[in-house]
Amino acid sequence: MSEKCKWLGTNSLMLLLIGMLAMALMFTGCGNSEDPLDSDSDSFNSGGSSELTGTVSISGTAQVGRPLTAVTNALSGSGIISYQWKRGGDTNIGTNSNTYVVQAADEGFNITVTITRSRSPGSITSAAVTVAQLNSFVEMVWVQGGSFWMGFDPGGSSVIPVHRVTVSGFFMGRTEVTQAQYHAVMGTYPSYFDGESGKEPVTGEVQGKRPVEQVSWYDAIVFCNRMSVMDELTPAYSIGGSTDPDAWIAANGGSIPAVSNAAWNAAIIVDGSSGYRLPTEAQWEYAAKGGQESSGFVYSGSDDVEAVAWFSGNSGDKTHGVGIKSPNELGLYDMSGNVREWCWDWHDVYPNEAQNNPLGATSGTYRVIRGGSIDSLAEFVRPTFRDNAEPYSRSANDIGFRLVRH
Repeated sequence: MSEKCKWLGTNSLMLLLIGMLAMALMFTGCGNSEDPLDSDSDSFNSGGSSELTGTVSISGTAQVGRPLTAVTNALSGSGIISYQWKRGGDTNIGTNSNTYVVQAADEGFNITVTITRSRSPGSITSAAVTVAQLNSFVEMVWVQGGSFWMGFDPGGSSVIPVHRVTVSGFFMGRTEVTQAQYHAVMGTYPSYFDGESGKEPVTGEVQGKRPVEQVSWYDAIVFCNRMSVMDELTPAYSIGGSTDPDAWIAANGGSIPAVSNAAWNAAIIVDGSSGYRLPTEAQWEYAAKGGQESSGFVYSGSDDVEAVAWFSGNSGDKTHGVGIKSPNELGLYDMSGNVREWCWDWHDVYPNEAQNNPLGATSGTYRVIRGGSIDSLAEFVRPTFRDNAEPYSRSANDIGFRLVRH
C-alpha cells in the first residue's frame, strides 16, 4: 500500500472518531438542558402538559379607587400565569397583573378576571363582582400613604416642633364641598356668598360650584354621615352610641347645635367604618404637600401663590368656583386658599415624638382648620399654617370642608 493511501485511511478514521464524539457530547448536553422559564418543559415538549384546572376568585371591595385581587386555588398545569381583567364581560381593562384598581368607568358594571398558563391549555374565569355605584358629584383622589415631616415649611415658616408622621393611604375629595353638593345632602344653602346682589360669582363662574361656607364642624359631621348613608357606606361618626345624624339632631331638640355641646364634642370615629369623614390634620397636611409625589413647594402645588390659590391678593373678597386654579401634585384643588377647611382634630400643640396615623387630642375647645382663604395673606395659605375655631361656629364666611374616605 502506498504511503498516500495509508495517510488517507488514518485521517479518515480520526475524522470519524471526532464526529462520533461531537454527536455524543451534543446529545448529552441536550439531555441536561432545562428551559429557564419552566422546569416542566420536557413534559410540555413531549405533549404531556396537563390542562389548566382550579379556581380563581376576586377579593377586595368593589368600589372606585379600591384594589381588587385575583386569588387562585388548587391550580394545575405549568408555565407562567397571565391575568386578564374585564368589565361587563367583554371590555379589557387590565392585563397580566393579579391586582386591578377600580376606575370611575367601572361603576355599576360587573368585573371578572380570567387566568391562563403559558404551558397549559384552557383558561379559568372568576365569578363576577359588581362595582358599587356611588354618588358621582364628589370625586375622590387616592392618596398613597407615606411619611413626612409635619410642620416643616420650605419657605421658612415651620411650625414647631417639626416631627415625623406616617399616614396610611386614604381617599380625599378632589375639591372642597360645593354649595350644590351641600344642598343635595343637607337641603339648605347656608353660604354667605349666595349669589345675591353684591355676592354674585365672578363672570363665567357657576354659583353652585362655589365652596360651601358658613358651616360649623357639627354641620360637617352630619353631612359626612348623611352622605355615607346615601352611598350605602358605613357611617364614620358616632354620638352617644348612634351613627344616625337625625337621631343626634332629635336629641338636641330638632336642630344642629349652635353653641358648644358636650355630646357632640364627644363624637368618635367608628372603627372599620367605610364612610366619609373630615381629614385628620396630619392627612390634610400630607395631602396638601403632595404626599409621595411632593415637589417641596411653598404652597400646595406651586411656589407661585397666584397659580394655585385664591387669597387676599387676587380673590376680590369673594369665593370662587372650585377647581379653577391649578391642582397640586395629587390633583387636589384649592388646598391653598378659597375657603379654610375643617379637620377632625382638636387644636393642640404638636408632640415631639414621631406619630403613626395621629387623631389629635382627645378633647379641647377649638377644632383645627387648614388651608387659608380668600381673606388670607399669602403666608397663611401655606400647607403648614394652622388655624382653629369653635366647632359650633358658623359666623365665618370663609370656612368650609372637604371629605376623605378610608
